[in-house]
Amino acid sequence: MAQGLQCWDAQGRVAVDLTDYNLRFMGSITVTLGPTETSKNVAFSGATQSGTVVVITSASLRNPNEYFCRAYNGGFNAFLMHGSTGGLSNTLTIEVYNFE
Repeated sequence: MAQGLQCWDAQGRVAVDLTDYNLRFMGSITVTLGPTETSKNVAFSGATQSGTVVVITSASLRNPNEYFCRAYNGGFNAFLMHGSTGGLSNTLTIEVYNFE
């Protein structure tokens, strides 16, 4: 059965359209951002800038929705969106998918 994912921005434009792709689970990784870190580069074999989706599934202290990830060739960046750590470390559980 065909599956997919579509997301729209606030103006109603399609921002993500994965309805014509197959997602393949690459793995899961735990990343800890220290008390002063608002971003971290994480090496992940097989990740590509144009063919990888990185999903934060949980966070130890903060809401995982306060973070986002962006893939690059050979890994991804994890970012805290508002830039203030509150002086606390946080551990994120992240899943990596490739799409074809």
